Amino acid sequence: MMVHINSITAGNYPDLPLYVKKRIIDNSLYNPANWKRFMKWWHKNIIQYDANFDTYAALDEVDKTLSYSEAIDHITAKHPEWFRNNEKKETVKQIVFVKQLIPLLITGEIKCTYRNRRFFGSYYIITNRFKRSEPSLVIEITNNELVKLKELDDKDARLAGIDSAKELKKLLKIWYGDHQIIFRNWLTVTRIL
Repeated sequence: MMVHINSITAGNYPDLPLYVKKRIIDNSLYNPANWKRFMKWWHKNIIQYDANFDTYAALDEVDKTLSYSEAIDHITAKHPEWFRNNEKKETVKQIVFVKQLIPLLITGEIKCTYRNRRFFGSYYIITNRFKRSEPSLVIEITNNELVKLKELDDKDARLAGIDSAKELKKLLKIWYGDHQIIFRNWLTVTRIL
């Protein structure tokens, strides 16, 4: 289930503290300052193909519930042909997974990862962000959704390669603290290196 800003502001997500709801709204493109910043980036980077390219229809594909950087990641992953890519030819994005989860990713047992933000596009899997390591595989994040931490069960935990919901919640608390916004990022393995 995807949760949008409107349902958060309408009170349909009562277990999120008010400061978390406010942070979601303040960080989203619904905030006029963020929208203005995104539009500046858009006009600087959009490639106008011809007179038939409908900029307004293209802008309708931008999800305003996303933050500035999430929106850029999402729209450039979805339509790379629309934008100039003169700053970086190939952006290498990385995501950390513990070594014990790598075999489960390879066999396809892991279907998602729970993180404190949404991810979009392709990522190299590394096992330690502090020690240099060779990427072991590449995943594609196919979809994501805001989850209610209290409602996660053992089935949800197993989707991420964790044995129980209790263990998953404990890990999320260690990594991200109390009352964090948690997203389920659905993934598929695209390449084994």
